[in-house]
Amino acid sequence: MTAVLPGPELTVGRLDCTYLVAKDHPDGAAAGWRMDTALRPRYADACREALEPLLDPADPSVWIIDRLHLETSLRVGGDPAELSRRWGAALARAMTAVLRGEVTEGVIRYRNRAAWLAAFTADLVAGDGERPAYAALSGVLALPTGRAVVTAAEGQGVPVAHVLMTLAEAGRLAAVLERLPAADAAAVWRACVAAAGSAPEPPELVRSAERAIAGLRAGRAGTSVPELALCTLAAVAPTPGATAEKAVAAVLTAVAAVARGGGASPDAVVPGTGRRREVAPTSVTPGEHPADVPAISSPPDGVLAASPYAGVLLLLPGLIAAGLHEITACYSERSAALRYRVLLRCLGPTGRLAAGDSALLLAAGLDPSRASPGIDLPPAAEVSAALRDVLVASARISPEDEPTVLTVPALDGPVRLTTQDGLWLDAAPTAPDRTGGDVSSGTPDAAEDLAYLGTGAGPDDLAWTFVAQVGVRLFARRLTGFGTAGISHLAANVFGGGGVVTTEAGGLDVLLDPPPLQVVLHLAGLDDLQLNVPWLDGPVRILVRA
Repeated sequence: MTAVLPGPELTVGRLDCTYLVAKDHPDGAAAGWRMDTALRPRYADACREALEPLLDPADPSVWIIDRLHLETSLRVGGDPAELSRRWGAALARAMTAVLRGEVTEGVIRYRNRAAWLAAFTADLVAGDGERPAYAALSGVLALPTGRAVVTAAEGQGVPVAHVLMTLAEAGRLAAVLERLPAADAAAVWRACVAAAGSAPEPPELVRSAERAIAGLRAGRAGTSVPELALCTLAAVAPTPGATAEKAVAAVLTAVAAVARGGGASPDAVVPGTGRRREVAPTSVTPGEHPADVPAISSPPDGVLAASPYAGVLLLLPGLIAAGLHEITACYSERSAALRYRVLLRCLGPTGRLAAGDSALLLAAGLDPSRASPGIDLPPAAEVSAALRDVLVASARISPEDEPTVLTVPALDGPVRLTTQDGLWLDAAPTAPDRTGGDVSSGTPDAAEDLAYLGTGAGPDDLAWTFVAQVGVRLFARRLTGFGTAGISHLAANVFGGGGVVTTEAGGLDVLLDPPPLQVVLHLAGLDDLQLNVPWLDGPVRILVRA
């Protein structure tokens, strides 16, 4: 039974009622049945009316009460409303005793949901996740530890980073991470990054993260990037003024530089955006390309690349349908670097960590031994026009239909989106005082998707955000019931996992770890497929492990 109050929520796992009646009562045998019949439909309302005056809607605390005993006298056959009121009054008296501290046995109070989830996480990794205090979370216990932590937090509406910060404040995060396997650490870190969005990273936090990484790398040879990131988060968390989102953004910047083999510097962050500067050469016209971005159509055989981001290759059918090849082909060998940019954009905030990932470079048609993503970008208007042409030619949009214009809030200021049938056709920054229509019912939350994908480093970079959105959306429409799901949700549950990519006969063999919603991929026939990728000589074979 769950009683939802204006803010608080009461969940009763089990209700036992014992009725004591006089031995000579004329209807004693049926008394219990009659009382149950009268009260059962009214229990939730009785709880609400009794507890609403006692519980502060602004109080975020979580109370776990193992057993609550209450007594009252009721008249068999009495008015159901009066019976309900008397029962509620007894409940209020019992709860008042608990809230005042008069009853402490079997009572646990957590200051908020994050603290409750933090305690659950610590006990779960210690093998004690089945305690009665976590009965409401028992549905996640069958999952791998990392996924269980993420799913439990998502189910309670609490960002995973807040749970980790709470553990850090209590001095328990380091011990939790010591027991967390690498694969589980990757699941937890991906969830942290996805929830952080594009939060700005304060320079002092970045410097703190850099110092922590330097110390951790010295004593943790062979540590995976997610494990390194979480340990760095544990070190950064106590910094005064550090919020969960800012701490994750700072760690992301510092660890991304380490993953690329460089050093992070706050000076390399675009002020007020939380994004790395994109250094692009100038005076590059269509048909030319920088010499350090070698494109290859036939990857060398025998290359093996283990990648925590290989799941994004599931989007290749959607990106091909979105015209990624046609849009980029006119820019000659620069096209491979542009495709690579779109793959990174599909990863959202995690794309900063994936920079230099060999699997993604191979899939884009770049030589992972020498490739660099620094290129000049074509004008956004050209990209938008090419995207429209492809979608019209494939009958995914109609030139006769009027597009919808939305003004969506973003970190750097509002963005004006031109959409048709849920596909973003154009995007451009707009003045803060501009207004636009609301997102239509049944379409994804444009603001949430834009926050995940990011706006890039300028209008021409923003163009690749809407190319990525169209690719993801066309992919999602092949998943039953997920055509309008948020992109961050799809990344966390469908295409955000890792795998291994090997090269063979000019193509790629991709073996992916099973995502949480593997069954959805299976039903769509996307867990075992072979496709021809226009920019590669050989086929791409994708298999999701069972």
